[in-house]
Amino acid sequence: MKTLILTICITVLFFLNTKAQINYHVYGTIDRTDVEKIYLQYDKVLKDSALVIAGKYDLKGSYKSPTVAMLVTIKPFSGSKIILDNSEYNVNLDAKMKANIVTKSINHNLWMDHLFGREVISIKNAKDSLLNEYKSQIEKGNYNLSALYLEKYHAIQLRSLNYYKKMVLDNPDCYIIPYLLGGDEILTQENFGSTYEKLSPEVRNNEWGQKF
Repeated sequence: MKTLILTICITVLFFLNTKAQINYHVYGTIDRTDVEKIYLQYDKVLKDSALVIAGKYDLKGSYKSPTVAMLVTIKPFSGSKIILDNSEYNVNLDAKMKANIVTKSINHNLWMDHLFGREVISIKNAKDSLLNEYKSQIEKGNYNLSALYLEKYHAIQLRSLNYYKKMVLDNPDCYIIPYLLGGDEILTQENFGSTYEKLSPEVRNNEWGQKF
């Protein structure tokens, strides 16, 4: 029986690792003449590189799973983050080495929405506005408003929680989800555990899922 269980576990792990294997393609242009080489870095190591020829470069490779990568140049130094998966990425760097990334990668685009999406920005602005308003009231000596502002803050936190829940339910197979959840204090076993279980086993057991 123990041998059978061990065999099943090994088979499942092999299946998950095989399923996660990716083949990436990163290409684009650099609007400078002094950049000779561009690198792809992940796991804190320069893993891949390509010559820049006539302002163009092309990187193709494979990796064990989707990951957070950096497209790096040494002279001048620059770095552009990419959520690397089984996709193509057209990354064009302007004269100031600012990246314009176009991709159909669900993982990368979900990360971008997590940083700059309308709801995310709205929640952040609401928190900042409430904090500034509260500080103003304290400076005026209005110390009896704490309960009111705490109630407003809880309402904003509820928006954050609902945002995370929707992100999980809409993308249960998205490898990057546990990375995006990070260590946000609003997420607890009590209020988020059942939602987290909606993620696929592959996602829950990837490197970020195990940490989360």
